[in-house]
Amino acid sequence: MRNLLCGAERSGRLTLATEGRTIPVCVSQSDWKGVLRAAGDLCSDFGRITGESAQLITDLNETDGAGKSAREVIIAGTVGKNLIIDRLIGEGKIPGNFVSERNEAYSIRVVENPSQGIDRALVIAGADKRGTIFGIYEISEQIGVSPWHWWADVPPKRRDALFLSPDAAVDDAPSVRYRGIFLNDEYP
Repeated sequence: MRNLLCGAERSGRLTLATEGRTIPVCVSQSDWKGVLRAAGDLCSDFGRITGESAQLITDLNETDGAGKSAREVIIAGTVGKNLIIDRLIGEGKIPGNFVSERNEAYSIRVVENPSQGIDRALVIAGADKRGTIFGIYEISEQIGVSPWHWWADVPPKRRDALFLSPDAAVDDAPSVRYRGIFLNDEYP
């Protein structure tokens, strides 16, 4: 998987975190509970990296805590469970055929003007709930939180700022029917 992050702020890059502020994470209240949980984990993961957790919002009109609507957000959702994701696929802003034709697939894209009042968004679209969850945790890993941080106490490396290339794009699907980790729990 290629690195989506950029080292410094430059024109056109999406700012995920800088100067103690992080980009909000938006999910639909109607999405799967596991997707909502993973989005909450992503918000916490921003805190592990930058010291400031991201705000979890379920409505793009919610404020950023300072009374302003967010102009840049992370939008995560499952096809058929999130109206914004479905509309972006219909408009051709994210690849619907890749996502809808594969089990546990996800697509990650920076999208310009994804919704009224939003200038840019990092959009994570999943074919099903597991695809969306894998996509969300891919962003956690990209910002520097190891998938093993809980099980193996792998500490994240602190950063003051996180920037994303405007052409960042990932389409991923498993090469096997089900992916995951399986622990042998048959020890006597």
